[in-house]
Amino acid sequence: MKTLALVLALGAALLLPEPGRAAEKLRDFTQRVLVHAPQNFAALRGAERSRASYQIEYGRAASVASWCDACKIFNEFAWPHHAENWYLSDDWHAPKSWSHARTASYALKQVTPLLTGFARATSGTHDYPTYRWTNAAKREWVVVDTFNGGFTLKVGHDLAGSSPAHTLHALSLDDAQTMRNAVGNVLKLAVGGAADNFATLRGPGKRNALGTMEYKLAVDFGPALYDCSVSDNTENVLKLGDFSPNWSLDCSTTPAYTSVSALEDQVKQAVTDALPSSFTSTTGKLVGLNDFRWDNDQNVAVTVGSLSGMFLPEGLAEIRVGITHFVQNP
Repeated sequence: MKTLALVLALGAALLLPEPGRAAEKLRDFTQRVLVHAPQNFAALRGAERSRASYQIEYGRAASVASWCDACKIFNEFAWPHHAENWYLSDDWHAPKSWSHARTASYALKQVTPLLTGFARATSGTHDYPTYRWTNAAKREWVVVDTFNGGFTLKVGHDLAGSSPAHTLHALSLDDAQTMRNAVGNVLKLAVGGAADNFATLRGPGKRNALGTMEYKLAVDFGPALYDCSVSDNTENVLKLGDFSPNWSLDCSTTPAYTSVSALEDQVKQAVTDALPSSFTSTTGKLVGLNDFRWDNDQNVAVTVGSLSGMFLPEGLAEIRVGITHFVQNP
């Protein structure tokens, strides 16, 4: 399940070297990857790992395991104002003694000398900037996206031409109706199954990155929804001061080319149409990171929100719908 807690718990793919001769590692790595950009990283690419509405993910080839073990390669589709592209992504983690500024400075000093003819732009925040270098003539780009404890390196190549192999079209009226129907079906089953902690909706389970049990759904709600799961959140693994033990069922709408606000309006309408009259709108701090919340008198809450900006490319949106049964009063 995609949550802020899970973002904070992401494991390291590669460790940054300590200062010294080994500090050339990032520069060498970037240069080694960059030469494969014009061929869309074909020599580095392994088997297909997963598909989404807007991209295909590949693992790395066995032949590059010694230096690119945790690399991922993506074929990202075209949509308006966004070219179809291929890129390689790898996470780098800094020594614990390094500050945010030192980590960002390290990346800049390592990568910048390689990128003659590239224009650099900076976005993000003061503490966690994102640097992007672009060479329009070569249709190549490099991104360093910093986070707490390191950064993600991406090396990419945009495809030429006006007829991309894969295109993500705008959300159609039929697609929107299918999505609303799917959200309504989730609400009808999940609200009714909340009292027994969604027992009849749970499939196989395993512990996630936080150490809590997460279960696949035993019910398929169709292609309009994805990343659906039931989570056992009865143990305070993060030692939160305001923790409320609960079970939750969460689903996301399939990423689409539309605005977050437009998509969220449709999801909100589908939720309000499907909710029993016993639910009332909740405001204030209990809404948390979500945008909307409804509660009933049986300790069940329904939430709607979006973290599209954290997980999706610019221009795409998805909405997260959650149904939570609190073991104790929230």
